[in-house]
Amino acid sequence: MPAKKKAAKKAAPKKKVAKKAATAKTVASAPRTTPKIDLRTYINELNRRAYEIFQQKGSSHGHDWDDWFQAEKDIKRKYGIKD
Repeated sequence: MPAKKKAAKKAAPKKKVAKKAATAKTVASAPRTTPKIDLRTYINELNRRAYEIFQQKGSSHGHDWDDWFQAEKDIKRKYGIKD
């Protein structure tokens, strides 16, 4: 008697599921009113502004940190940079 071969079970073909097309919601963003600033320009403007503040205060020494932090606030406000 011939040997019976076991029929290998074939995996049922997977059903293709129609994927919903991803629709990107377009959000109208407000146009950028402030220009972008690179790091080098930011630091240069910060240095200049801190020196201006120093001069406006009568070139009094010992307040360099205060002048620097005020300059940071001014430049960030100018370019719309948030902390």
